[in-house]
Amino acid sequence: MQRALYQREQVSRPLMSKLSVISGSDANLQAAVRTEELLAAPPLREEKARADAEVLAAEGRVRTVQERIAKCSILAPIDGTVLRVYARSGESFSTVTPRPLFSLADTSTRHIKQKWMKGM
Repeated sequence: MQRALYQREQVSRPLMSKLSVISGSDANLQAAVRTEELLAAPPLREEKARADAEVLAAEGRVRTVQERIAKCSILAPIDGTVLRVYARSGESFSTVTPRPLFSLADTSTRHIKQKWMKGM
């Protein structure tokens, strides 16, 4: 519409440039409003379903890795103190021909010997 007015010489060049700046600003404002509406809109059901599926898949991968780590971990059958280490990290171990990995001291109970001094 503005171009048509300018071409019919009903609007001056300075006024035309002001109108184009205003219309450009209006277009920018409208684009910003549309962007804000898009960002504020709730997610689509498909997007939510896909995100939920990705979370479930990631949780499954975490469980798998935790299970693999558990297979590589050694837990002592008792609470105690390690006295001697017979195997180092990275060495292989077989349940077919087992060998000791550690020497443990049971610290669940303690025995105290008292020595009585004469003259007390």
